[in-house]
Amino acid sequence: MRQAGLAMAAAMMVIASCASAEPAAPAGLAEHQMLSRGAERSYLTYTPRSLKGPAPLVLMLHGGGGNSENGLTMSGFNTLAEREGFVAVYPEGSGKRRFKTWNAGHCCAYALEQHVDDVGFISDLIDRLVAEGVADPSRVYVTGMSNGAMMTYRIGRELPHKVAAIAPVVGAMFGDEVKAGAPVAALIITGEQDTRVPAAGGNGSGRGLRPAPNDRPYAPADHALSYWLKSNACSGQAQAVSTPAYTLRQGAGCKAPTLWYSLPEGGHAWPGGGRGTRRGDAPVENFDASTIIWEFFSAQELPR
Repeated sequence: MRQAGLAMAAAMMVIASCASAEPAAPAGLAEHQMLSRGAERSYLTYTPRSLKGPAPLVLMLHGGGGNSENGLTMSGFNTLAEREGFVAVYPEGSGKRRFKTWNAGHCCAYALEQHVDDVGFISDLIDRLVAEGVADPSRVYVTGMSNGAMMTYRIGRELPHKVAAIAPVVGAMFGDEVKAGAPVAALIITGEQDTRVPAAGGNGSGRGLRPAPNDRPYAPADHALSYWLKSNACSGQAQAVSTPAYTLRQGAGCKAPTLWYSLPEGGHAWPGGGRGTRRGDAPVENFDASTIIWEFFSAQELPR
């Protein structure tokens, strides 16, 4: 079901054609379709009216079983975009009806089973937004939740020449990933109370959760930190700082910043954001993931 606020905004949405001559995204909220790798794909954009010319771009990938509107509601990036001056984009995964997933390599569901080329879609989408004059190619960032976080990891590994930083939230890696093509700034957020993507690794549990035949158990959360410390050529051990809200481990001597926030009270939700579903975990209120992610993103830039 559409969120009430988004339904009100839908009247102002612009349905874009698939033609390459489509103009830059209009100010405010807009819905678009595009052809990518032989399939029609959808995405939402939010462009502050104050922006003139190419701007930083934040791609937010929704969780498995969600959709672009769900990602918008959980993260609240539109409000940040207005305040900070960036374009927020919410791509949509593949699937039947409103249940959409991403092909993160070993997860999840429809997108994995149908071998959907989601890396190609995100690559094409970045190219499109750069060509339209919407996005600054040196300041493209990707974040996502759950299955969207798993996809974010994959984008970081396979598109390091197009993405200045990644920020996966309550997602996982699988333990068999090859080294990233180049260093990529990475900020990882894990909920220690998450049962759907457990910090300890293995198979998740929860209402309606059923692994697909080709799904693979998750690697422990500390594997993701180890992976990016290695891929980002960090020379020292990660240093830890703890507060009641989180433990932060940060790599030393890295070619790209590498951070891991572990939230002792965090469940399977976007910290500080909106609840993904009525039955989903309640987000913690003592950690504002969207603001922390944007502060991290805004300090990263690809060489021109």
